[in-house]
Amino acid sequence: MKKILLIDDEITFRDTMGTLLRHHGFEVMDAEDGLTGVKIARSTKPDLVISDIVMKPVDGFMTLSILRQQPDTARIPFVLVTGQQGVEDARKGMVLGADDYITKPFQPGDLLDTVNNLLERRNQALAAAADQVARLKNLLYSPLPDHLTDTLSSISGSAAQIAGSEMAEEEPGIKQLGSHVFSTALKLKRDIRHALLLSQLEVIATSPDATDVLRQSEACQVTDAIETVSQNLAAQHSREQDLQLQLDPGIAALSSMTLSKILEEVIANAFQFSPANTPICVQSVPSDKSVVITIENRTVNREPRTVGDLNETALLQRASDSEIGSGLGLMLTRRLIETHGGKFNLVQRNNLATAHIQLPAPFMDVWQN
Repeated sequence: MKKILLIDDEITFRDTMGTLLRHHGFEVMDAEDGLTGVKIARSTKPDLVISDIVMKPVDGFMTLSILRQQPDTARIPFVLVTGQQGVEDARKGMVLGADDYITKPFQPGDLLDTVNNLLERRNQALAAAADQVARLKNLLYSPLPDHLTDTLSSISGSAAQIAGSEMAEEEPGIKQLGSHVFSTALKLKRDIRHALLLSQLEVIATSPDATDVLRQSEACQVTDAIETVSQNLAAQHSREQDLQLQLDPGIAALSSMTLSKILEEVIANAFQFSPANTPICVQSVPSDKSVVITIENRTVNREPRTVGDLNETALLQRASDSEIGSGLGLMLTRRLIETHGGKFNLVQRNNLATAHIQLPAPFMDVWQN
């Protein structure tokens, strides 16, 4: 049932319009002034607001302006109600961000048409936003499209055959070339996925609705993902003894699979650019509003630098082919974190690299659901 908030200082108007809307299947709340209306809107998140303009102490214009400035109410459809001579007021309201206006007196059908049209338009916008988020999740969790996978598999398969051929046994250079092409094909597959994900994240970043859907739809406990990813990467690098975990349970506003993708990039970077037999320390510290994950590791001797800009995504300068793609991976990590409302910072000083990941806590109703 869609929720509609009526704001008007005339109780007769609120009662009449409330009865009409309830009769047509809407849940109706009402407020006698703009200040009360703002409080109700922020606490209940109605699907649509209908507000008179002339009210004290907070009029309809101010009510609209306040709601448009708050992220949690900024995109709620808003209808202004004005008098017969209030065309200029209506125009001012549209400039402030109103979605439509109704001039008193009006017929019940006019109000219902306006309400239904705005709700349908809002539903279409939310459906488009959900589709954009679904595309991102599909790229994160599913294989690449068949035509890309088949092409890259053909390249890597041919390279493996070359590296294992009799000719390669006689000519070490051929074996080395085949191995190089094989590993490059695997890296290319990874980079293509990263590039597609970055492209979809840019699309979502231009849509406030899609950003809201992404941030409000999922939540996870961080400790399980941290333990799993950290231990798997430690085993891959044969450095189980170097891994140090200090984890306090916390809830973050993203899916466990998305968090795992972020952690894979950052923790793999820590293992890749740190000497063996030096610690990789992973810590999580929760609070009411966020969870902070810190990854700390020793590095090889390089110039101290801070990664604080989107164009400075690689912690270390590339010294070999094994480092190709690390910059794109960290760029994707930053975008994923920021799109979910978090912050990412990666610093190297005195041969010590520290990654800070701050993730917002979810709305409680998201986690409880």
